[in-house]
Amino acid sequence: MTTATSCSSSGKFRHMVENAFRRAAPLGIFYGVLMFLLFPLMYLITLFSVPPADYAAVNGGFLMGSVRFYGYSGAYTGGSGVLLALICAFMPIVFGSILFSYLHNKRATDVYHALPMRRESLFAANYLAGLTLLWAPLVLCFGVILMAGGFCTAILGNLYHPLAILGDLAGWMIVTAAIYTITCAVAVLAGNTFDTVMFSLAFCGMYPVILFFAKLVVEGELLGFNGWNGGLMDVGNMMALSPFTLMGYRLTRSTANETNFFEMMKVESFSFYFWAEIAWLLLTIGLYFGAVWLYKRRKSERAGRTTASSLLNIVVKYVVTFVFGVAFGLLLRATFDMRWMLTVGTVIGGAIAYTVFEAVAARGFKTFPRAFAQMGISVGLTVVFVSVVLTGCFGFETRVPALDAIESVTVNYNGRYGMRYFYDEMGRSRYDLNDEQALARGSVVLTSPESIAAVRELHLGTIDDLRGLGDQLSIEWERSANFGPTITYKLKNGRTLSRNYRQCSLETAQGLATLENDEQFERQTNPAFLLHAGELEGITVTNRLYLGEYFKALDTAGQKELLEALQQDILAERLEDSASGTYEAVGYLRLEAKRDALQAETMVPENTDLLITAQYTNTLAFLQANGLTDRMELDPEQITRAAVCRYSKNFSGVGDYTGVYAYADPYGGVVRSYDIMPDEEDSYYDGKYRGEWMLVTDPAQVGALYRAAKNIGPMALDEEGKSQTYQVYFEYGDEQKALCLIVDPSQMPAGLAESYEQWMGESWDGEVVTAQAVY
Repeated sequence: MTTATSCSSSGKFRHMVENAFRRAAPLGIFYGVLMFLLFPLMYLITLFSVPPADYAAVNGGFLMGSVRFYGYSGAYTGGSGVLLALICAFMPIVFGSILFSYLHNKRATDVYHALPMRRESLFAANYLAGLTLLWAPLVLCFGVILMAGGFCTAILGNLYHPLAILGDLAGWMIVTAAIYTITCAVAVLAGNTFDTVMFSLAFCGMYPVILFFAKLVVEGELLGFNGWNGGLMDVGNMMALSPFTLMGYRLTRSTANETNFFEMMKVESFSFYFWAEIAWLLLTIGLYFGAVWLYKRRKSERAGRTTASSLLNIVVKYVVTFVFGVAFGLLLRATFDMRWMLTVGTVIGGAIAYTVFEAVAARGFKTFPRAFAQMGISVGLTVVFVSVVLTGCFGFETRVPALDAIESVTVNYNGRYGMRYFYDEMGRSRYDLNDEQALARGSVVLTSPESIAAVRELHLGTIDDLRGLGDQLSIEWERSANFGPTITYKLKNGRTLSRNYRQCSLETAQGLATLENDEQFERQTNPAFLLHAGELEGITVTNRLYLGEYFKALDTAGQKELLEALQQDILAERLEDSASGTYEAVGYLRLEAKRDALQAETMVPENTDLLITAQYTNTLAFLQANGLTDRMELDPEQITRAAVCRYSKNFSGVGDYTGVYAYADPYGGVVRSYDIMPDEEDSYYDGKYRGEWMLVTDPAQVGALYRAAKNIGPMALDEEGKSQTYQVYFEYGDEQKALCLIVDPSQMPAGLAESYEQWMGESWDGEVVTAQAVY
């Protein structure tokens, strides 16, 4: 029965508001006292416990020691922000459930609806009472903080922000009003208080949870997906979708020394949360009028009933099925390391979650077996979502643009010189995740047909590798190169296509080595092109073991001459010639950047050591003219011992930055003798072995190893795609460290490869794996 009333005077409305106040007063007193104890009292205790020596005015705006205020307003101590967020999350639900509990008792419903008041006035009276009880303690508590901070500006200094405190107050008022309004609307739709609480919790918190689990599935299982890192799919921004977490999480996105609101609005995370507050304010207003509209049409007979068959129940049941189904599926996926277990877990977890929720909502199993149909739909929709992702999302995984449709390609391959950094006028590294230049530090943009074709082949090969592995994706991680390709195509029609992979097989990745013959690639990655005359202190030269360092300062003219010589030699160099050993390695030349002289747009690689081979005729002529070639000479007779180890990307040694060919990289490849050479009296290692390193002391074998060793070469792979290349440490004279060189398995001296395989416990069939040049 829907009753209609005809009278709504201001006196009756005031009387109804007072009645609602009396009913909720005990809870309001408890709520106010609790908030005062856990929020402003903590602020006051912290504020007045600061000794004069630690005043912020003395320390430029930050309190010294362990005392610190948090948040944009600086109104929170270590735990008060969390406690305030918890209070403001759950108390509005309690207020809404109590003030509208009369809707869930048939006798009380009949009494209230028999009063001479219109339903919208009745709803407004109860709503206003609850909202006042929620907001009054917030206003008083923030008022205390505002006044206390005003009296203690000598302590707080520029940590006191009155407008920011009022801004935070407005934010808390919005989220409490939003939660309270959702609860009131749910109370109108629900038939009992238990359902009101349960569904209010669901509707206030389900949105970020749904998106979070959807994000986990898509980012974890859809091969090539770049990830959702902005907008609503950013993990931090998701928190703005729930009034439970909006203000609490925003506290972590700003600090008390950031005072200018307009400057803060330039920060993406802060701006997003500000507009999220405005959105929740508008949504709350809309929800209020929606709840009034529903209340006017609510039948009194609904009081006391369960909501097992309502639309409210159906929506929440699907959400519960999705969240717990996907969560259980991800758990089984991680446990068994098999992709298909995600589907199995989704079915099992979704069915269990649906059954439990249905039994709770219906207060038993009386709705079964009729509920099985809805269970099938809910679980089925979740399985469809998971299956779409696992099967490639309608061709997403296999989509590669045609070669003639590509204008340029960007790939995160840097060759042997590593990441590149920008420097400011003070010589400090300038790298910001939000800076567009951040992308440039780890990628190159190529337009030549040969390079585009090479990257496209890498893309196609990676797709074949990963899709072919299926459930062995994680198991086969060790066979992958030590980088995951990130590829972006700029198409001739103006569109872009981007893919990001967590791994790539060594065999497929080797095709990227051909990029190092591209002039565009060299100009974007090689330090000889990135640094300019006038930006160097000088150069340091070493021999091929990276020993005998000698520094020589160069004037601007000398720098210009050297860089021009290097650039000519680099552009004439073919990687396949250097890697095949056509030209012997002479040594390394390190460009010593003068940080405070760098131009704003200059990028400097992590590694500025250039391998100089006999092919670098112009550079060697410059070094000869400056008396530096003698500094790069090495006497093989001074090599006394050697240690051999199979190349592993997990060991600091060969190829740390490339992974597609073996390279004796000074940036991470220099090891200490103590770490790998056993002491002669070291009985634990039997005087011969230390870990995975095998000691070689026979002079003939040491000499043969040195003659076979290279500073750069192709990676030797077995039939399973695993590296078979060796790295060798040579003990040179009295030096206690040296750069590890590389040796192709086919060039290992007789008996050494067999000895090493036997030591490592691997079967030796006498076959020698030869490195295949793939450039």
